Amino acid sequence: SQLRFLLRANFPMLVGFGIFTLYCAQRYAGFMIVPIALIGLLYQTVRLLAAWRVPEQRAVRLTALLIVLLSVLIVGGCHAIHHQRARAEADRVVAVIERFYAQNQRYPNTLDELGFDPKVLRQSLGWYGYNVHEGNPFLVYNTTFVLFDKWAYDFGKNKWAYEAD
Repeated sequence: SQLRFLLRANFPMLVGFGIFTLYCAQRYAGFMIVPIALIGLLYQTVRLLAAWRVPEQRAVRLTALLIVLLSVLIVGGCHAIHHQRARAEADRVVAVIERFYAQNQRYPNTLDELGFDPKVLRQSLGWYGYNVHEGNPFLVYNTTFVLFDKWAYDFGKNKWAYEAD
């Protein structure tokens, strides 16, 4: 069948982008899909243009382009889910900190003081930090897509701020 032919012709692409998709879908690795996908899209587009007059090869190249685009969509979707889960937990931490402040008129010195287990927070937030300096709290956690970028909560403005590294 046509589908079997297209998949067999693109087997290296399927395997390569399949493995890379699984890797890039992990926390902190999503950004690596961008250069690989750009190279893949550029290469397959050039090959498509070169083979445009041969319908069979045109179909093979269009399928290869579809594989690259599907890989990008899967990685993006996984990181959207990672981000939603981390943000929900971070918002829960903020709510507990603000509740503590409302009851005690001071911010907690550590998240342990609020009963948070560091191992559980590490699983949901990844790399995170909390500190109080001169009465001002600071809560931060890494983004899920890029390794060194982070989200920091501004308690004065009650909003998250993205901080690129």
